[in-house]
Amino acid sequence: MEIEARTNQGHKCPFCGDERRQKWDRTRTKVQRYRCCGCQKTYSGRTGSAIGRIHRPDLFMEALKDMLDTSAPQSVRKLARQLDLNKDTISRWRMLVFSIIRNSSAAAGFSGIIEADETYQRESRKGSREWVPYFADTHNESRPPRPRWEDFTTKGLKMMRGLSKWQLPIPPHSKEALAGAFRSLRGHSPGRASCP
Repeated sequence: MEIEARTNQGHKCPFCGDERRQKWDRTRTKVQRYRCCGCQKTYSGRTGSAIGRIHRPDLFMEALKDMLDTSAPQSVRKLARQLDLNKDTISRWRMLVFSIIRNSSAAAGFSGIIEADETYQRESRKGSREWVPYFADTHNESRPPRPRWEDFTTKGLKMMRGLSKWQLPIPPHSKEALAGAFRSLRGHSPGRASCP
């Protein structure tokens, strides 16, 4: 396993740097733990890494694959039901992935050849009250210019092809930035004590 192999390569304690250690049982996920002979603290290969405090790394990787491997990730609630986890856990894991991507992108910066593209997303209508006055008084109020999103499915309206003022451009990250994020997940988070 990569976590144990990384611990076997370097024997220094991530807390005090002492190289003397002894095996100290295993975690619930069967990862070997060690006890430092200097400071008496225990650690494993994940100690100090970005996923060091995640108790179910196997399910975390499933949630990560759902976020990055598919074209449209599942909702938090649906993924939580699928993995038999609390929705707050999935939400917290997603925020962790976003912070890792943000930190790795800021630390690496952009250099060399950068590929850039953009994608478009429908304008969000969440919280919009433009239809409320019309439904309150349909005889005296004018109909809003934009149809509701539900009208496209319930009334069979066709989405406008190509670009429109209701589609917002979103610049995505480059492939190099995502590759750096994967390295950060497997390695160490910046600014924290790390186990070699």
